[in-house]
Amino acid sequence: MRMYLSVQIPTVAGNESIKKGVLPQVMNRFVETYKPEAAYFMTKDGTGAPISTSTSRTSRDARDRRAVLLGAQRQITYCPVMNADDLKKGLESLMAAGATR
Repeated sequence: MRMYLSVQIPTVAGNESIKKGVLPQVMNRFVETYKPEAAYFMTKDGTGAPISTSTSRTSRDARDRRAVLLGAQRQITYCPVMNADDLKKGLESLMAAGATR
């Protein structure tokens, strides 16, 4: 299962963690530990340095991902996601199930 993970770090806390060298260490540790298939670093809605990732690791890793990101004040949001192949398989499965009803 792919999970979309968005980490939003408040600007003030993010700036402080950058000055102290904490944020780069936390982000590097996260990427090295979870090896996401994609990672995008951006600003969103006025918050500093959020990371959005797509990973094929299971949702049971959610607690572990939170632990890795403890070095910064943050808000973490998870959402299951699909790529085009996943969507196609899911829709085919639903259509097959509907045909048997």
